[in-house]
Amino acid sequence: MVTSSVEREAIEVIVVFARGTIRPLRFRWHTRAYAVKRVHLVHDRREGREHLRFFSVTDVMDNPFRLV
Repeated sequence: MVTSSVEREAIEVIVVFARGTIRPLRFRWHTRAYAVKRVHLVHDRREGREHLRFFSVTDVMDNPFRLV
């Protein structure tokens, strides 16, 4: 999901699972594909029974995104 302060929207994400970690590589939001240049922060949170993992990332144009 790409999140803003108000809503969540479903996205498609390509990730790598390696050595017990998850790293997003690319994601598609609406009709655009974005390549993740850098993961800045990762943290987990529970909302009821859901376990959420948050990724603060930037794309190759240095646009910031928060993926959940």
